[in-house]
Amino acid sequence: MRDIKFRGLRKDGAGWIYGFFYKIRDKSYILNEKLSPEGFVMLDVIIEVIPESVGQLIGETKEGDFLFEGDIIMNGESIRFIEFRWSNFVATTPSKTETILLSFIKNAKAIGNIHENSELLNP
Repeated sequence: MRDIKFRGLRKDGAGWIYGFFYKIRDKSYILNEKLSPEGFVMLDVIIEVIPESVGQLIGETKEGDFLFEGDIIMNGESIRFIEFRWSNFVATTPSKTETILLSFIKNAKAIGNIHENSELLNP
């Protein structure tokens, strides 16, 4: 089964939170979960996040790093960022002139994200 999770920057400035995304009216939230000692899923905390920072979990690299929408990746010598476009997750160059379906990239390494490391896209 596919694990559908999200991350978002907390509105209170305390970093990232991971979990389930939902929106109520004009506010965006991530609902975090944890397991009880018995193995049951429990709701842990609901945090308001910056809507533009929310990104979906895309998958895992060979090294075990998780990739999210909005991550900046190194693919060989090429720097790209992950975005959702044309109903697919793609890796796009900073100039947005070249786009590759993420499923065609084999050795991606996350080097940052567009929200905290945008300078990586402007060498």
